[in-house]
Amino acid sequence: MSAAVAKGREPNNSNGSAEMRCPTCGSPLSRPAFEAIMARLDSEEKARVEKVQREAQKAAEKQVRALRASQEEIISQRVASARETLAKEATEIINAEKVKAFEETSRLKQQLADMQRRLQPKPAHLIGEPAEISLHKALVAALPPEDKIKRVGRGVKGADFIITVMHGNPGVPTGKIIIDSKAHARWSNKFALKLKSDQREAGASFGILSSTVMPAGCAELHVQDGVIIANPLRVPALVLLLRQQILDSHRLALTTADRDEKADRLLSYIGSRECADLLDKVVKLTRDMADLDAKEASSHEAVWRRRADLIRGLQAVNAEFLAEINRIIGGNDPEASP
Repeated sequence: MSAAVAKGREPNNSNGSAEMRCPTCGSPLSRPAFEAIMARLDSEEKARVEKVQREAQKAAEKQVRALRASQEEIISQRVASARETLAKEATEIINAEKVKAFEETSRLKQQLADMQRRLQPKPAHLIGEPAEISLHKALVAALPPEDKIKRVGRGVKGADFIITVMHGNPGVPTGKIIIDSKAHARWSNKFALKLKSDQREAGASFGILSSTVMPAGCAELHVQDGVIIANPLRVPALVLLLRQQILDSHRLALTTADRDEKADRLLSYIGSRECADLLDKVVKLTRDMADLDAKEASSHEAVWRRRADLIRGLQAVNAEFLAEINRIIGGNDPEASP
């Protein structure tokens, strides 16, 4: 209620009775006139308040619309940014999958080409080449350096290897061992017959047929037509055994007949189960020694790698330590005293 309206209702005589006066000009009014004016003033006051409320509501609604529009714009920008990011990521994923698919296809094509190449018929000398190389390395490792190991070239008649057993220093030839390497899928008795013929022509004391395939009913070690047929893993141990026989015959100056008789006895022993068992033990121990060497080398490599890591760590700490010392003594400290 306004001050004027309140004033028009206040009593203005000494006995406290209320006298009706106009709230705007103060003139006396009858009660009906006073009430009519008061009703009009209340109506105007109510209308003004309602107007203020409407204007305030409109202003609030305008602010809400502006805020909502701003939020919608921000959301729209974020959605657009998210869509752009997702599209970029999807493109990257698709490209990566394309690269992976290309690499996998190339790998499979290479495997197919390698398989086709392996399935193509190969000349016998190419099939046996890896086996000969492996056998040559094993012979070089097993025999003493004074012995001579000759690898016969392709197309040359005779066995694949000719070993000349040397005695003494500067070294005297005491006998020969010839070795033929076979990597065929099927056995043929012609292999042993040919090697025996090569042995006679070379004047060798013994002949060994290193073969991954054996005659029917035989396994790993067999004597046939005067030659030894053995799995490649057993050949180095056999060569050492035969070499000792040649040296003993030379040292005892045996006659040819005595040499032949001892050679026959040795071949008979080599064809026995006892000799096969002993050679199995030799092969097993040789494998175990090779495995031990491999494990030792692997252990050394691990230690060396660890030592290198520690050295790098020590160098980093040392560099940090020197930098701190340099800072303390004022080498590069701008706050240090001159």
